[in-house]
Amino acid sequence: MFDFVLKGGPVMIPILLGSIIGVAIVIERSWLWWWMRLEAGRFTDEIIGLIESGRINDALQRCQGLRHPLGRILAIGLEHADGELSDIDRLMQHEGDRAVQHLERHLGGLASIIAIEPLLGFLGTITGLINSFRAWERAGAEVTVSTLAAGIYEAMITTAAGLEAAWVLTPELCVCGYDFVDSLGTAWIVPPPDPWMASMCQLAARLHVTVFLSHPEQDQQTEKRYNTLFVIAADGRIIGKHRKINALSGAEGWSSPGESVAPVPVSPVGQVGLLICADAYSPGIATSLKAQGAQLLVSAAAWGPGFHGPSGEWERCSRDTGLPLLVCNRTGIDRTLSFTKAESVVVKDGQRLVAFASEHSTIFMIDWDVERQAVATWESQHVDL
Repeated sequence: MFDFVLKGGPVMIPILLGSIIGVAIVIERSWLWWWMRLEAGRFTDEIIGLIESGRINDALQRCQGLRHPLGRILAIGLEHADGELSDIDRLMQHEGDRAVQHLERHLGGLASIIAIEPLLGFLGTITGLINSFRAWERAGAEVTVSTLAAGIYEAMITTAAGLEAAWVLTPELCVCGYDFVDSLGTAWIVPPPDPWMASMCQLAARLHVTVFLSHPEQDQQTEKRYNTLFVIAADGRIIGKHRKINALSGAEGWSSPGESVAPVPVSPVGQVGLLICADAYSPGIATSLKAQGAQLLVSAAAWGPGFHGPSGEWERCSRDTGLPLLVCNRTGIDRTLSFTKAESVVVKDGQRLVAFASEHSTIFMIDWDVERQAVATWESQHVDL
């Protein structure tokens, strides 16, 4: 945990303190409400019965001995039973207001914590990315993926801690960029888990999030390099991966095509089929995943609009398989390509339910109903980095 806070940067300290205070408030309020629990209907019937039988003092003593606010409110009314009805109503209303204030004690602070924690996460994202660019500037032409890792750690950790995400989807080649070979070469691509990937696995375990991470890999036996989408479970294990089958020439010339597909069991959905970008071109890939028991499709993509699509491929995959498809696409501008109008989408039954594009690096959040396999709320959020 201490290492987690250190890697997350100084912003993690108020996030951690806020989380501790928030949990303390929830426990304290929950205990209070449990302690004063009451079957209100049965209690009011009892008091009415005592009053109708003329036992006013017994009713008053019963109300005064109750630890629930309802007892005190009724006791006020009984104590002033000989007064004007309007006065009794005013006194009981006043006591009710006091009871509500007591019950809602500290909830304002909890609401403030809920509002501030994501903002602190976003602040950590900004500081982490600033550190990444500073490292890039210092390294100059010698920049490597590992050079930027510390800043990316800080950005991802604090953002996830603030948002409490369950799944984190990344676009195709999210760390190195799509057109990276001229600047970074390929010597750094090694068999997983390399030290950086191992650190990402530890990070996923600490945050208890499932990460769909698009990252190059080298096969340990054949030494071939692949454009791969890894699934890192919430306990930090790499539980599955998919090697891009429709590897393109040019910018992807370093990558060998994958040879097979198989769904990966991912909690809490079940079997999840993986695609990478142009894999959606070939209908047989998605239908094969469906035939093998996939219940949901997830795709990493670096696919902007234009002559080469996308042009209905994602909708066809969903329509042919009957499965929902979540696509995390690139945003912003790469070295030679623009993804400012590239859309991340949610598709079901051949129809786009949600689509989002950005001119900048952006976190796009949706709430997914696992049981219904549908978008739980249409109030999606996005945060520009």
